[in-house]
Amino acid sequence: MATVLIVDDEPNIRRMVGALLAAEGYEIREAATGTLGLAKAAEDEPDAVLLDLMMPGEFDGMATLARLRIAHPELPVIMMSGRAGLSDAVNATKLGAVNFLEKPLTPEGVLFAVGSALELRQSRRVARELLEELGLTGDMVGDSPQMLAVRELIDRVAASEARVLITGESGTGKELVASAIHDAGTRRDKPFVRVNCAAIPRDLVESEMFGHERGSFTGATQARMGRFELAHMGTLFLDEIGDLSLDAQAKLLRALEAKEIHRVGGNHAIRVDVRIIAATNHDLTRAVREGAFREDLFFRLNVIPIALPPLRQRDGDIQLLVRHFSLLHFKRTGQIPPTWTPEAMRVLERHSWPGNVRELANIVERIAIVSPGADVTGVYVARVLQPEAERAGTPRETITTAKAPSAGLNSMLDLYEREIIEKALRSSRGNVAEAARTLMTDRPNLYRRMKRLGLDGGRIALVLLALLFARGAQSQETLSHRDSTFDLRSILDRDDRGGLTITSGKTYNRVEGLPIFLGPTYRNRIGRADLSIAALGILRSSHGFHWDPENLGHRLSADLRLGRRRGFAVGATSFDLVAKVEPWQLTEPDGGLAAFFLKRDYFDYFGRHGARAYATAFAGDNASVTLGYGSERWTSRRARDVFTLFREDEDWRINPRINDGLVHLVDLNVDFDSRNSELRPWAGWFLNAHYERGAGNFDTEGTRLVPAGSDGMRRLEYGRAFLDLRRYNRISPRRQLNGRLVVGGWLHGDPLPLERRLSVGGIGTIPGFDFRRLGIGTDAGQCSPESGPLPGRPAECERVALAQLEYRHELVSELFDVFNRNGIRVRGAQFRVKPSAVAFLDAGRGWLVGRRQGELQYPSGSLPDFDTWRTDVGLGLDLGIAGIYVAKAVSASKEPANFFVRIRNRF
Repeated sequence: MATVLIVDDEPNIRRMVGALLAAEGYEIREAATGTLGLAKAAEDEPDAVLLDLMMPGEFDGMATLARLRIAHPELPVIMMSGRAGLSDAVNATKLGAVNFLEKPLTPEGVLFAVGSALELRQSRRVARELLEELGLTGDMVGDSPQMLAVRELIDRVAASEARVLITGESGTGKELVASAIHDAGTRRDKPFVRVNCAAIPRDLVESEMFGHERGSFTGATQARMGRFELAHMGTLFLDEIGDLSLDAQAKLLRALEAKEIHRVGGNHAIRVDVRIIAATNHDLTRAVREGAFREDLFFRLNVIPIALPPLRQRDGDIQLLVRHFSLLHFKRTGQIPPTWTPEAMRVLERHSWPGNVRELANIVERIAIVSPGADVTGVYVARVLQPEAERAGTPRETITTAKAPSAGLNSMLDLYEREIIEKALRSSRGNVAEAARTLMTDRPNLYRRMKRLGLDGGRIALVLLALLFARGAQSQETLSHRDSTFDLRSILDRDDRGGLTITSGKTYNRVEGLPIFLGPTYRNRIGRADLSIAALGILRSSHGFHWDPENLGHRLSADLRLGRRRGFAVGATSFDLVAKVEPWQLTEPDGGLAAFFLKRDYFDYFGRHGARAYATAFAGDNASVTLGYGSERWTSRRARDVFTLFREDEDWRINPRINDGLVHLVDLNVDFDSRNSELRPWAGWFLNAHYERGAGNFDTEGTRLVPAGSDGMRRLEYGRAFLDLRRYNRISPRRQLNGRLVVGGWLHGDPLPLERRLSVGGIGTIPGFDFRRLGIGTDAGQCSPESGPLPGRPAECERVALAQLEYRHELVSELFDVFNRNGIRVRGAQFRVKPSAVAFLDAGRGWLVGRRQGELQYPSGSLPDFDTWRTDVGLGLDLGIAGIYVAKAVSASKEPANFFVRIRNRF
């Protein structure tokens, strides 16, 4: 008896639909909310689900559908709604709904939809069982760190529409990875079409890919659809893409760019919507340099690269694969599989496996056929592998003519391995990469073997250093050749373990210009630990490039993380850089664009020189706690009038004098983020809590604790805290109600040094603080010393409080869809132009805790006068890329409205 789960907040709907389906012999289960529906589906998976679109609570229909598709990929879901539009039906279908019913429901429509869904469910089960019997499922066997990393990357890219390029040696399972990406993505119910590009004759590539019309050439007796048309709305897997001719590459590139094809002999264009996944065992980067592969096609395919490790690098996976292939053989033939002894497994693990997983599958099947139910010994496996070793070039006499050795088998194998590695190194003149290619392995594996065998460690280090900078030179060449922006990930070497890095780690500002970071980086996975090391020099460009201490800096860091989702990390860093005075209210893109185009910089800056060590504990993907200790010296930084495009007639505001002194800092930081996505925060919590205790000697003039002109240093000890709490609430498929609370500043001890005050500047950051009018009214002077703020200087507060509430409504308009086309979208930034109307209410204040006779003092329990708080109401249009807002002060009705822009969301 089939089970149907009905999820709807209206009891009458659940009762009527349940009675109708129960009369047809279905078993009915009900849930009034999305949360209860998910719980009941997890408790006992039904055969089909009827799900209402509009429901109260944390999970509406869309959110419930998304989670059902993740937890139960093969479960058919039918959506229901009485107020939905076409866009809702399209979005539900994209998320995986098999049907969409409009209320009021009809008995015929409900029965037909449920019957179709159950037929689809049964078809999926039969197809899955058949694929399992044939061994063609997309399940990847193995729990080695290398395969866990591949699985993690598959999970991240599957839900996107980005093109994927899978690289790896023959037999590593590239087609399985492509199938896994398709099965986990939004197109899982659509066709998955495979094309072996190496098997298509040169003259038939266009016909095979794009199809042909009847009579278009000799033998074309009827019209035929090409692979692109067959894969429409699904996934097209282009295997062995590196074997395509240049002419075929040009035609494929044209199809990818235009998203349309022309059949051979056809006169009209055919629109196609396919996701492209390509695979190759060739080095396409080298092929591009040699002119054998088109550079523009390579960049369009290589959006998400996935490199599959060869079997010889997958520690511990061979035993799992042997059991898997033995079980598959048993399911296909019914023969009792053989028993593999530990000696046999050890022989298999020592084999180099030039044919990778495919070779292992053939060996397992051969032994299972010849020796069903027998005990497989190590000697027998070595005899079966002997022909494979001969074909791989292993000297036969080394194995067959050796007399009884005086040492054990392991020692003899180590001796032979050392001999062939040394020979390969001699022939390559010490080039480890070339030696690895000669031995049909990769560099990391060869380094591990050399270390285990005790080969020349000094030579290994020298080769590492040489390769590091050689790879950096290649990276710079690739960067300039692609005319790319400075992107750390795009210019690392091919195995993503390190290289010479050149990047810009910040946005433009008035003190640094556009700082350039240059230096070597290294990353590697050691067992279950991830090691990351970087030694970056910093060159500031605010007034050209000058090699003096004021324009140079550095950042040296080392980080070791144990565990993926749960675990801990330890690290240390040494730095000489420029930092912002509490940049808590504006993002760097906001400040950078204002500084470059408007010649306005909302941040204050100071120099930080010192070192810091920290330890972090991770509790899943959402939460972490970090404890750190640092010793720093803070110094002033001069502001420079660097080149800008506009407003050259106005001066930049003065960079304030910063305390010169040495300070020791202990800090505790807590992060929690349960949002669905950082860029699509439909629902969830965000929390950042920070506590810092500082102690050190400061220039008393810099803190303005004594009258100007006094000299000497003064010991200060302070404590401060900062809390940023946000709630994102999705109340319907297109509406959000979001809230934010920010409180922070001085907590105890002596007055805060300037570096640790909460600099308030910029329109729309806190009600009542307007950068343009600062220094004119009394409001902005509330957080400045009695002498008053200098023109253009933001308020320097010791405490701030801010509450924000906003309502967002996503606008449905095809006017903006032109910006979402693949040729126009900025995919690297991962956003789409999706307009939303925003209405908001902000209330906040910044203040000094106390002031007596020109000195800052901190009476216990001192709080601001709440009638001085300012409140704004406003409206805005958020395009996803940026938002344009207008705010009007309701606490001061005579003030004019303020316009401001934010990059991405307001918070």
